[in-house]
Amino acid sequence: MDSGQVALKDLPTGFVVSTPKSSFLLYSMTVYNGPPEKKSSMAPNLDVRSRDSGWKFEGDFPEGKWISCDYAEGLIRLAKRLDEPTEQCRGILEQKGNPKLPHGVFRCR
Repeated sequence: MDSGQVALKDLPTGFVVSTPKSSFLLYSMTVYNGPPEKKSSMAPNLDVRSRDSGWKFEGDFPEGKWISCDYAEGLIRLAKRLDEPTEQCRGILEQKGNPKLPHGVFRCR
């Protein structure tokens, strides 16, 4: 994730907000039962390749199934509610580029 804009409410007069001109590294990939702010993360429960994580969804999810990618040691979170029906997800974490940097993708069906 490249740097972006940050907005703060009630910034004291004369101060400006800026972010570093660098990339924010992927820190974690998580699946949630409900919105991430409720902190109901799900443990992987599906056998997949050793560096991947897998989740199989069974039962009710009244607040939906959510995925998130956290960047900059968890300071920035991108989260999305999954469309229904979604039965399972696989989180794939790789090192890509030169230099090698963490890259992740969710594959859900």
